[in-house]
Amino acid sequence: MFRLIGFLVVLVGSFGLGFYVGQQKIPDPKQAIINLSRHALDSALGMGTEPTLQWRGTLVEAKARVVQAKSEVMDRNYGNAARELSRALDSLETANRARRDPELTEKVRALSAKVRDTKAQIVAGKLVARSRLDDIQTDLDALLRK
Repeated sequence: MFRLIGFLVVLVGSFGLGFYVGQQKIPDPKQAIINLSRHALDSALGMGTEPTLQWRGTLVEAKARVVQAKSEVMDRNYGNAARELSRALDSLETANRARRDPELTEKVRALSAKVRDTKAQIVAGKLVARSRLDDIQTDLDALLRK
C-alpha cells in the first residue's frame, strides 16, 4: 500500500515539476549556453574584444612568418627568408594598428625595427645568426603572453 502511494507521489511530483519547467520562458537555451561558454572562455583567456583578437591573430601570423624565415635561412634560401620577413613586418604593422596601448605599440615598433634590420642584412647577403631570429621569436612570444 505504501509503495503504491509513494509511487503516485513521485509520479505526480515529476509531472508537476515538468509542467512548471515547461511554463518557464527560456528564449533559446542553446544560444544561452553558447553565450555563457564564450564569455567564460574569453574571460579565462584574457580576450574578449575584437581588437584584442585581431592583435593576437596578427602576432601569431608574424610568429609563423618568422619561424618560416628561420627555416629558409637554415636551408640557405635567403630570398624566401627575406620575403617571409617582409610578410612578418606587414603583420606587425597590422598589429600596431589594431592595438591602442602605447606601451605595447612601442614594443611592437622596436620588434619591427629588429625584423627590418635582420631583413636588410639578409638582402645585403650578410650571414644572419639563427639566434637573432630566435630572439625575434622570443620577443613575439612575450608579446603574445600580454
